[in-house]
Amino acid sequence: MKIVRGLFVSLIVLVLLLGIVGFFLPSQVHVERRIEIAAPASAIYDVVTDFRQFNQWSPWRDLDPDATYEITGTDRAIGSKFAWFSDKPEVGNGSQTITALEPDRSMGMRLEFEGQKPADSFFRLTPGDQGTIVVWGFDTDLGANPFMHYFSLIIDRLLGPTFDDGLLRLKKYIETDPKT
Repeated sequence: MKIVRGLFVSLIVLVLLLGIVGFFLPSQVHVERRIEIAAPASAIYDVVTDFRQFNQWSPWRDLDPDATYEITGTDRAIGSKFAWFSDKPEVGNGSQTITALEPDRSMGMRLEFEGQKPADSFFRLTPGDQGTIVVWGFDTDLGANPFMHYFSLIIDRLLGPTFDDGLLRLKKYIETDPKT
């Protein structure tokens, strides 16, 4: 009985310690990746702001080829929305809505994932040596739960490679398009 009580007390102390440490971890998360694409900013802007082209370069398309998509609102305008629906838990249901546009320079989006807090994403375009530098970023607030703050330690390693893959796909898609 003393062993069980000792284990129980140790477990309680461990949970409390993890909770206390979690309060000191960041609740704000930022992930950002960049690539240079040999194309003018206008050509890249036209692709990233056009939700009809999203699945041509999206790294998430391969996770569920059977997912369904719905685009609503005016094309390439604030309020335009791209929603996805999937039975696969790694894809799930969600949407991204254009919240800000600065022609040939940037686009902001609000991401909503079913059962999670909203997040924000963006594309920024700046001149590069051989074309245009494309920055794809993601920001979210993990909230007040100290145990959720532990995700701030790993989210860059989880999401970053997917952004890298998406940017490489975007580069290939744009650089092989005869219109650019």
